[in-house]
Amino acid sequence: MLEAPHTLTDLTDVSVPPAAAPPDTCATKQGHHPLQRRTSEILMSTSAGESEPFASLPSGVSYRIVTEGSGPSPNLDSTVKFDQIEWLDAFDSPNRGEDRGDEIRVSELSAEWEREAMTHMRVGEVRRIVLPPGMYFYDRPAFVELRLLAIVR
Repeated sequence: MLEAPHTLTDLTDVSVPPAAAPPDTCATKQGHHPLQRRTSEILMSTSAGESEPFASLPSGVSYRIVTEGSGPSPNLDSTVKFDQIEWLDAFDSPNRGEDRGDEIRVSELSAEWEREAMTHMRVGEVRRIVLPPGMYFYDRPAFVELRLLAIVR
């Protein structure tokens, strides 16, 4: 299932400094935000139907394929239709944002990690992604689920 450029995630790269901790939490005695432990647990976990740990793309983004796709993969010139769900604390938490049925040319996606993930996916695939601190809007990890619905053109 994993292609040659993918490697298992080194969990030492996923940490959140105490300064990034939200005001309603506190740093641990070791100086790291409790979210670091939760992120490590997520990256190492496998749940029902998920036999693979998270893997990494060259940019450092960690991902797990939740549902295999069977269609073609888009390229940078492709226009795709996709769903995206974002969390700042963990997958499946109630604090999330959703964009459903977005259509955009892959090369016009705003973030490099989005373009990289999208061109490595196949139509029908659902992928869960963990973004390292600083790669999203905040200096903490972020959690994203992408579902590639179609290549429109």
